[in-house]
Amino acid sequence: MLSAEFADDLLATGEEVLTHSIGEQDPRKTVLTEDEFCSRLMANRSRIRKALEA
Repeated sequence: MLSAEFADDLLATGEEVLTHSIGEQDPRKTVLTEDEFCSRLMANRSRIRKALEA
């Protein structure tokens, strides 16, 4: 469950492709790579939008 404030902030990004440059690219060195982290954020953003449309 996301906090309401975080959900609002995520929705405020609109349709932008989210990026993050501080993480690792090598999956052996991190729990989530930069791409995995951003793709999860964007997936959550889509889920929030769909829930608001329902």
